[in-house]
Order: sequence, then structure tokens, then C-alpha cells
Amino acid sequence: MDKKIEDGAVESWNGLDLTLDRPVTIRITDIGTEIGQRVRMQAQALSRLEHPSLLHIYDSILTSTQFAIITESLPSRNLAQDLQERGRFSAYEAVQIVIQVGEGLASLHQAGFAHGGVEAHHISLREDRTPLITVGPPTGDAVKIPARPSNDISSLGRLCHLLIVGTTPTIDVHGRIAIHPTIPSSLRPILEKALSDRAPWNNSFAMILAFQSVVHELKTLEFQAGIAKTSYLESEKTWFAPILAILSAAVLIIGIGLLLAKTNLAPSLVENVKQVVSRDKSSDQQINTTVLPSLEDLSRNEPPPKSALLTIIDIIDFDPEGDDRLEHPDKIKRINDGDASRGWNTARYNSRNFGGLKSGVGLIIKLSKNHEIDLIEVGAAAINWGFELYAVNESPGSLLEWSWGSPITSLVELKGITKVNFTDLTGSTLLLWITDLGNSLPVGGHRVSIHDISIYGRPVSN
Repeated sequence: MDKKIEDGAVESWNGLDLTLDRPVTIRITDIGTEIGQRVRMQAQALSRLEHPSLLHIYDSILTSTQFAIITESLPSRNLAQDLQERGRFSAYEAVQIVIQVGEGLASLHQAGFAHGGVEAHHISLREDRTPLITVGPPTGDAVKIPARPSNDISSLGRLCHLLIVGTTPTIDVHGRIAIHPTIPSSLRPILEKALSDRAPWNNSFAMILAFQSVVHELKTLEFQAGIAKTSYLESEKTWFAPILAILSAAVLIIGIGLLLAKTNLAPSLVENVKQVVSRDKSSDQQINTTVLPSLEDLSRNEPPPKSALLTIIDIIDFDPEGDDRLEHPDKIKRINDGDASRGWNTARYNSRNFGGLKSGVGLIIKLSKNHEIDLIEVGAAAINWGFELYAVNESPGSLLEWSWGSPITSLVELKGITKVNFTDLTGSTLLLWITDLGNSLPVGGHRVSIHDISIYGRPVSN
């Protein structure tokens, strides 16, 4: 041990692993105390729990009076200090942090433990920007006794609000939680539900899926805001550059004039400089103006201005290779019901390729008539999943046959909301054919949950 970092019921020390020559943090507690007993029990139960947002436990030592936990070295700064320095994080950055912290907390909940209420000073960012819970289980006591998963869910909502706005939510005159107006509209219902006393999220997994469903949209908003800011700064710079050049030249003229006023060269030299400074303004603009693409050109995955949200008259589960040819038809009604925490889902399989039992499952999406389709948007709760898309103009009687032709597109490694643009696609019926179930769920197995399907387009012109 080298230097004490923190005092208290659980002391923290800097140390060095002499075998592997790596810095470590050593946490020591007295096993004769109630806190010491809880920390020992939690650490032993969670020693094999691995998640990037939880401290990696290297070893533990038990003596007759003390219990020590050796972990990876703690970062020198916490998130509260970063927030104080920066003022706030973008909504996209904040949600990314909250999702990763939430997944770490969900792992604790799955193991039967809870943090008690995570706050900014309980979290640090590693050098690779991975958020790390440094205070609380598995290497310390819960921050609130009794610690419940519901405490962690509400604290994540407050943390997200704090990172985006710089302050936690306030209480209005009616005693209700007031979400700051700068919070993006897609994020507001997620935070309101997290902070609700009457209808909170049922569990941390449901809230994480809801956060994941808006990540793509928040990233797009951040991208557009960055382009808009760049365009503004460039226009300001373009306007200011000629003025600065003229002022600099004027100062130069005055200086030269003063130095050469007594010589015969002064009048002609000053006149020549005047001619250079007063050159045609249009040439300056051509040189200094930086032409940037418009926001419309740079915005990807948005429907054309004339597109409208099309009415979906029916969605049918499609499982042609299954024993009963059904894939949770009772859950179809959950698609587009406004609740991103649930939706239609595939069965749970033991591998991302359906356990080798079938090539895929899908959803048949029926429109009222043939349309020119510009954009398809799919909101799903899965990580790194994939699907193929087919389109036909078929009669209802042939929908369940495997006669869809070739796929229009094939997408993989998908997360959150997926938007796909088309320039020459017509059809009245689509097949979203899931070919990859993505990463394993925290509770085991593989499945895809789809909570939203939106299609934009126009009637086929005659």
C-alpha cells in the first residue's frame, strides 16, 4: 500500500501489484462492524460479476479482524468534477453514459443487490470514456440502506437530467417533478417515468431499452446542432475577415505614412498601398467565403419534404419454418402503442442464429395500397441485430407464402432506432425478416423486441 485515498468505514488505498506490476486500489474494512460484514458478503457474492461499468475485482484478503478487496486502480476524477468543469453534457453523451451505468446496475439487480442511488460523484470515466461506478457494490457498501432497484432507477433519471441541464429536476407548484424544457422531447417521457411515484419503470432493463431507443435520434440532433454551429461561426468569420484585413492595412498605411512623410517616395508608396486595400470587394468574398453544405444535404435518414407517415393497416407475425408457424401473434398490438419499454418480440433462442433451428422470423407489414416508399423507421430493443427487407404488391391470400423474391436491403449490427431511405421503391406489403438476433440478453438467450415501425411515402403517381 502506498497512499490513503479515502478514510471512513471502508478505507481506500493506492497500491501496486508486484506480480503483474500494475497499479491497484485496496479497500479495507473491519469485519467486526455491520458495514464490514455487508461489504464482505457483497464482495464475495459479486466477485465473479463482470461488467465494464463495475470495478474489476482482482483479489480479496481476509484476516481475523479485517477484509480487503483489491481492484483496478480508481480514476483520479469523478463525473461530478467533470460536470463542474464542462457545465453540461450533450443529450447524446449523457444518455450513452446513463445506459452503460444502467447496464452495470442491472447486473447488480440480477444478482440480487442494489446500489441505493447512484450520483455523479459515485461515477468516474476511464481513459477510454467508459463510465465506472466507483462507490457502492460490489466493492463497497450500498449508499442507502435498504437499497432497492427502484432507488437506482429513479437516480438514473436524475443523473441524466443533471448531465444534460447541469441541475437535477425541480418540483413545480403542484408538487410534481418538473423536467427542464431543454431536455429533448423524445427523452422527456423516459425521465418522467423514471421519476414517477405512480407509474415508474418496472425494472432497470425496461428503462435501458427505452434509453437505447432514442440514442440514434439524439445523435442526429447533436450532429445537426454541430453543423448549425459551424455554419454560424463560418459566416461570422467570413463577415469579420475583410473588416480585420482593412483595419490591419489601415494601420500599416498610417505607420508607413508617418515614417516616409518627409521623403519623396511617401506619396507614391502610400497611393500604391491604397490601391491594394481598395481592390474589388467581390474578389475578397470569393477568397474568404467557405461554402458549407446545407443542413438538409447533411441530414441523413430523413424523409423527403413531400413524404407523409403512411397508415399501416395490419402487421402479421411470420414464422414459416416454425412448428406452429406462429411467433407471438398476441404481442403484435404492442407495436406502435407508444410504450418503448415493450413491444412484439421473437421467442428467446440460445444463439443469435436462432439456435440453428431456422433461418429467421419476421413481420409482414400491410399498407392500405401501393405507395412510393421513401423511409422506413424501425425501433427495436436489441444490440447488434440484423434484418432483410422485402417489398411486394400482393393480394392478402399470398402474404404467408415464401415468395417474396430478393431482399431490397440487408442490414446488420443495428442498435436502437434504424432508419432506411429509398429512392425507387414501391409496394403495398413489406416483410421485415430478422436474420440475426444480436447480442445475448443480460438474463441469457437472444431475442429481438420491436416497439415501433413507421413508414413514410407517397401514393403511386399515375
